Amino acid sequence: MKTRNMLTTACVALLLVFAATSGYAANTWTNTVSGNWSAATNWDVLPLNDGTADVIFTPAVTATLDVDWAVSNITYTGAGAANTFIGGSAARTLDVSGYLSGNAPGYWLFFQGPKVRFTGADHDLKGGSMYFNGSEVTTSAGATTLHVKLPDWRYVQFAGAAKTTGNVTWSMDGGQFAIYTADMNAALGTNKILVAGSGGQRYIGVYGNTASNHEYWTTPIEIDETKIGSGGAGTIPLGLIFSRGSSDSDTLITHVQGKWTTKSGNAFTNTSGIGAFALYGKNDDQKARVYYEVDNSGLKGSLVPGDDSWVGDV
Repeated sequence: MKTRNMLTTACVALLLVFAATSGYAANTWTNTVSGNWSAATNWDVLPLNDGTADVIFTPAVTATLDVDWAVSNITYTGAGAANTFIGGSAARTLDVSGYLSGNAPGYWLFFQGPKVRFTGADHDLKGGSMYFNGSEVTTSAGATTLHVKLPDWRYVQFAGAAKTTGNVTWSMDGGQFAIYTADMNAALGTNKILVAGSGGQRYIGVYGNTASNHEYWTTPIEIDETKIGSGGAGTIPLGLIFSRGSSDSDTLITHVQGKWTTKSGNAFTNTSGIGAFALYGKNDDQKARVYYEVDNSGLKGSLVPGDDSWVGDV
């Protein structure tokens, strides 16, 4: 009887240890300031490094990825008026098998330095804005689609040397891309951008670009008309915004060249009368210029300038 009780006690203890360290329970960053990801004292329970842990961050902290790590989902929660950072060097890799979820009130989940590598075929980026500042977005799968499902006026933003590599397709199901990098095509990678879902207006904005004045947007864009519907009053499936400063030296001349098509090969019809796409060349002195050379033969509705724009055929 004594031996049986001892075995029972040992089993219960092992189960408690497993429950406390299991990646199936969310692991929350509890340090109120910055610290290293691998330090157990910064967490309620240190997440397992095996791709199963759901991790939660509260506002106004920096978690420095000091070693490579693999998680399932990352959530930035709370209504605090501050951003949260996942920092570290570009030599570090954070593997994500699930989703990224930002802070809906409008504060940012920053990835500042480490590579973010998605390991599955489909991943959601949702909740609120996310900022990749110098971080590379890539995949370890054969092909990955990143579904951006953000509220209106929430962003996935790229700055510094941030870029997308590998077989990654960005799907704009809702929200916007904001690109502040020197190479606007590298930010979103070489695959097509898929415009899908029935959310509000979606924009790709290229802002404050500091490369050559003569730039070429070559990324192909594909409308999934079976999901997006036919638009509505005041609605466009996609707007491209090219903007720079107000001085003469900041004049931006951009050629839009990527092939724009529909997913099924059938024509997309926008019933709002605005056109299938809108191009915006915008800044204080109206020196931004956008020319389109795009093949839009698969679309019904014209490529038209938006407000405060100057757009011309080439």
